[in-house]
Amino acid sequence: MSYFANALSASLSKLEWSQTHLAELTGLQRPHINRYVRGRATADSETLVKLLTTLPQPYNAHLLAAYLRDAIPAGFESLVYVAENNENLHETPFSLPENLDPVLKKTICRLSIAAGRHTEIRDMLVQFDKLTRPKH
Repeated sequence: MSYFANALSASLSKLEWSQTHLAELTGLQRPHINRYVRGRATADSETLVKLLTTLPQPYNAHLLAAYLRDAIPAGFESLVYVAENNENLHETPFSLPENLDPVLKKTICRLSIAAGRHTEIRDMLVQFDKLTRPKH
């Protein structure tokens, strides 16, 4: 099943909405909603917009992220990271100097997120840290 179908099904379940209720809210036909939930059809951009504007936060963010994940060709998933609305790429769990260049700050944040997800990036950063750490 597609990410989109899973996200739509999960959203309906968590919101306790029926497919009929979603169809009424969006103006879409219930059989079409059923095809999207079962992964038997892919929403076009017009349908996607109707679904996204109908679903409340954070469900619309999850649905859009799932739609985008489905669009990534097989074998290339590791090249793309789809951030959902609840993830702030500008915040870090550690403090950075206030006068740090904003582009550099953003890069550090992205690297810390990537290091948390990919061991090769984490290992590379650990090696870089060892090489650049002052010797006592």
